[in-house]
Formats: sequence, C-alpha cells, structure tokens
Amino acid sequence: MTGARATLDRISSASIGPWRRAALGFLVAWLAVGAFSAALLLGLAYIYQGRILPGVSVAGVNVSGLDRAAAGDAVRRALPAIESSRLVLDAAGQTRIVEGAALDRRYDVATMLDVAFAIGRTGSPVQRAADELRSLIRGTRVEPVVTYDRSAVQE
Repeated sequence: MTGARATLDRISSASIGPWRRAALGFLVAWLAVGAFSAALLLGLAYIYQGRILPGVSVAGVNVSGLDRAAAGDAVRRALPAIESSRLVLDAAGQTRIVEGAALDRRYDVATMLDVAFAIGRTGSPVQRAADELRSLIRGTRVEPVVTYDRSAVQE
C-alpha cells in the first residue's frame, strides 16, 4: 500500500506544479501588459499636454495633436458658412423662413474645442484611460455646436 501511496503523491505533485507555473506566468503576463498600457497612456497624456489627443475630430476635421489656436483655425476654415443659410421654422401650425443672419446663427467653436480637449482628460483614471484608448483605436468625433439668438426666433 505504501508503494501505491507514494506513486499517487508523485503524480499529484507533478501535475500541480505545471498548473501553478502556468497560472503564475499568465498573471505575470497580464501584469506586464497592464504596466505597459499604463505607461503608454501616461506617456500620451504627457506628450500631448496642451494639444488634442490622437484620434479626435471636431465637426469632421481631424484636430489630433493641434493646440487650441491651430485647432480653432482648422475647424473654422473647414466648416461651411452658416450665417448665410436659411432656416425653416414650423411652430404652432405656422411656417416661417428666416435668414440665418437674422438669427445670429454661428458655430460655437470654443465649446467644440472644450469638448475635444476634455477627451481623455476628465473623469476617473479608468474613464480617462478608456477615452484615450477609444480615441486611439476608433477615433472620437465631436459634433458641431451651433448657437443662435433665441429672442430673434420669437419675433
């Protein structure tokens, strides 16, 4: 009986060893990937201080790596003129066509740039990392923001 018992002990200890090594190797690999990812994201945040992160576009304009002034100029040049457009207002059964200039319609480039600069820079560290990765992999799009004079609509 002791011979059989000794054989069972050798088999069980031999089979546990490789599993522990594999589990430890797996854990170390994931920790290394996590450390590399954290270093990459921290490096991006440092390199792009004062500039928009990679993969961000505003109103269809790629503004990756641009500072606020350059991004604002690029967006303003690319957007079509909105002041000369016409707007059809339909309210309470009445339809009215209003010139864009009469409503003082304009793009709110400052707000669009605020949103672009906030990507990857606001929220918890996990949210910031997720925003940075999403921008790097898929890109992040900031939609156009238009303002107008509300009192002109009521006239």
